[in-house]
Amino acid sequence: MSAVDAPPLVPFPGRVAGELCQRRPSIRRARRGLVFSSILGLCTLAVAAHDLRRPLAEFLAIAPFALVSLQVAAYAIRRARLGSVGDRLRWGWAGFGVSITRHRVRAVTAYEQGIAITPDRGSEWFFSARDWGDIEPLVVALADAGFPVGHSTASPPARTRLKSYGLALDILVMVDCIVAVAVLAATLTL
Repeated sequence: MSAVDAPPLVPFPGRVAGELCQRRPSIRRARRGLVFSSILGLCTLAVAAHDLRRPLAEFLAIAPFALVSLQVAAYAIRRARLGSVGDRLRWGWAGFGVSITRHRVRAVTAYEQGIAITPDRGSEWFFSARDWGDIEPLVVALADAGFPVGHSTASPPARTRLKSYGLALDILVMVDCIVAVAVLAATLTL
């Protein structure tokens, strides 16, 4: 998929069909991680600002910004939408996204656990039902748009499931929160 196919702030013509958004628990986890890291980051900065000559002062001043920016990216990814617009499959937000036309897709395979998009060039994308909920409306919309949709009752291969970012993103949010606690603890003990 290419960002060149979807220039920023240029709407796609046509109605979005089969649009999916991330499931509420995933969005809630990302939002809570963002708030948690932001609060701990502000506490870290407040404590570190009192003595800039302490050991690792530069690290303690920069770490909260890095941790919060990672949480902002995770929250933004969780707020993205997936849908079919005309002859395109689009992933992104209202003002920015990436898309791929049906002519550049070799296969779309619908599994019970998600949907795999195999382009002619590039790597396969897998959108997990764990993250996106019921994928059937998107599968129907893609079939109506002329995408080569196939159904499989088997479980997707492990290499395909690993291309779904949902679980990795949740783990990254949790690790980020743990690191934010460790940075604040280091600030208080140094």
